Amino acid sequence: MMFPDLIGYIAAALTSISAIPQLIKIYKMKSAKTLSWIFSMIMIASAILWLVYGIIINKIPIIVCNFLLLCIWIGIIILKLKYDLLVQ
Repeated sequence: MMFPDLIGYIAAALTSISAIPQLIKIYKMKSAKTLSWIFSMIMIASAILWLVYGIIINKIPIIVCNFLLLCIWIGIIILKLKYDLLVQ
């Protein structure tokens, strides 16, 4: 493995896990009222665009990172909908 790839994998791992504390907090508190819809949509759009970019240039760290990040943010949105819109 080349050094730039190693740096890419480390960055991908850190980026991917960065949203996990938010997901856990929402799950524990059963609320996401303080989480901005605009911020959430920007994060999802960003992950989608980075994922597409990674696919186009065929860079596995970018693909993996943004696929995982997209999954986490979809989970956050599902919890936000569940706790803040569906349960009133």
